[in-house]
Amino acid sequence: PGPSISWHSQPVAGIWSKSKVIFTLKALVIVIMGGVGDIRGAIVAAFALGLPVSACSRALSSVFYALRDTKTPARIAYVRVLVSIVIGVIAMIPLDRYGFSGLRLGAAGLAMGASCAAWVEFVMLRRALARKIGAHGPGAGPIVRLTLAASLAAALGVALQLILPPAQPWVVALETLLPFGVLYLVATALLGQGINRRRST
Repeated sequence: PGPSISWHSQPVAGIWSKSKVIFTLKALVIVIMGGVGDIRGAIVAAFALGLPVSACSRALSSVFYALRDTKTPARIAYVRVLVSIVIGVIAMIPLDRYGFSGLRLGAAGLAMGASCAAWVEFVMLRRALARKIGAHGPGAGPIVRLTLAASLAAALGVALQLILPPAQPWVVALETLLPFGVLYLVATALLGQGINRRRST
C-alpha cells in the first residue's frame, strides 16, 4: 500500500516552513547585491525570480529522499538543466546586443533561463509528490501573505539604497540588510506566518 497521507502531512508542512527561512536569507543577499540601475543588479534580479521556488524545490526533493525515491527528483533535475540551457541561450543571444558601461545583458538572459527552469522543476516536483502523498504545501493564503511581507521589506531596502548617501559596501549592508530583515520578520509575525519555534517531542 502507498504511504499514508496523514502520516506525511506534518513533515511536509515543517519542510515548507523551513523553505521560508531559506528564501528569507537569500532575499537579504539580493537586496545588497542587486544595485539599482546596474547591469549586475539586473542579472541578480533575474536570478531572484527563481529563488522562492528554488528553495522550495530543495525541500520537496528532501521529501522524496525521505520516501526512498531518489529517481524522481533526479529525472526532474535533468529536465531543469535542459530547460535552463535552452531558454538561457534563446534569451542570451538577443539580450547580448544591448548593454551599457561596457557590460552586456547576455548574462541576464542566462539568469532568466535558470529562473524559468527553477519554476519548471518546482511544478514537476509538486505534481509528482501529490501523486504519492496527496495534497501538500502551504496553500494560496500563506504564499500571498509571505509575498506581501517580502515586498514591503524589499521596498524598504531599495528605498534606503536610493535615499542614503553612498558609502562603503559593509556600511550599505548594515543600512539595508538589517532593516530589511527586521521588517520581514515583523511583517510575517503580524501576518501569522512567523517562524514556528515549537520542537517536536
